[in-house]
Amino acid sequence: MVNTKQLSSFEKENINLTEVKLDEADRLAQLDDTRIEHKELFDRVRRKLDE
Repeated sequence: MVNTKQLSSFEKENINLTEVKLDEADRLAQLDDTRIEHKELFDRVRRKLDE
């Protein structure tokens, strides 16, 4: 975390927005991982059904 005591309000807001963007990027990455896991599971089930 950044020491914000000596930063201007503009700089503090910029840091806050950056943290929000990073949180959103993490959330999207987790959603993508979940989508990939679901696709792999679906593919496995389909292969079993095709046997």
